[in-house]
Amino acid sequence: MLEALLASAGLGVLLGLRYRILVVLVASVAVAIAGVVLAWFINALAWTMLTLPVGAVVALQLGYLGGLLLSHAASRARLRRTGW
Repeated sequence: MLEALLASAGLGVLLGLRYRILVVLVASVAVAIAGVVLAWFINALAWTMLTLPVGAVVALQLGYLGGLLLSHAASRARLRRTGW
């Protein structure tokens, strides 16, 4: 379960560095579906089948926010260096 959360957060960071909100919404749906499928494959309890997709989507969104902040900081550094 921890690996799924880390993978979701890493995907969110990568999406935040490059893409904007529409791609993240589609990725959130895909991660939620993948979380349910993963929980079903490991024969998890009903509570885990609910919390794994929710946790994965939250990790994706927080990773996206981190990637967006890194992207913004990098663009500000480029602007400061060139003088614009």
